[in-house]
Amino acid sequence: MSERTLMTGSRSLLLLASLLTGCAATPSKSLTLEGHQELRAQNTALTKDMARLQNECDRLAEALEATTLELESRDAVSTAFPDLEAEGISVDLRGGDVVFTIPTSVTFGSGKASVSRPGQEALRTLARRLRSEFTGDARFHVEGHTDSDPIRSSGFKSNRDLSLKRSMAVVDFLVKECKIADERFVVAGYGPHWPLVPNDGAANKAKNRRVELVVRRGQ
Repeated sequence: MSERTLMTGSRSLLLLASLLTGCAATPSKSLTLEGHQELRAQNTALTKDMARLQNECDRLAEALEATTLELESRDAVSTAFPDLEAEGISVDLRGGDVVFTIPTSVTFGSGKASVSRPGQEALRTLARRLRSEFTGDARFHVEGHTDSDPIRSSGFKSNRDLSLKRSMAVVDFLVKECKIADERFVVAGYGPHWPLVPNDGAANKAKNRRVELVVRRGQ
């Protein structure tokens, strides 16, 4: 075999080896690029998840702080009126509004809408607090509530009628006897439709029979 033939064969082998090496490297580079793209996509998704979780944590922290402040405020309010508690009137904070709850057992006889003598004393105590604690643009929403027992022989058209007349009786007393300006009052009667607890027993029904005085600013 001549030297020329050997050289030609060697060149052919080198060219073939080069081609084979190139073919082998191309899939490897492609796989590496795909891997990087997948990692970038995963990192982007994780970053979004972390941001979402952080936002959720911030929201929950704010809600917890607000709840804590509300509970502290409710505790402060409920202990700030011992004279009313002594009269049977409870005090609470509801959505930023101070709520005085007057059980009808304190102010009214069964099936009645005229304020009883003990109820008059309780309302006088309440009036003193309203005048001293709530001035300016505070409005007093007086809202009557009953249990779910149907009206039978008390002379009222319905539970709503009874609840409204009781609210009016409270307002009339606070205006005429306690000299609180009539324009500060809003009157409503809800009958059995806004119970505090289910009307499923005598104790719960007694809790639902009430007049609430809700203090609202600028309303």
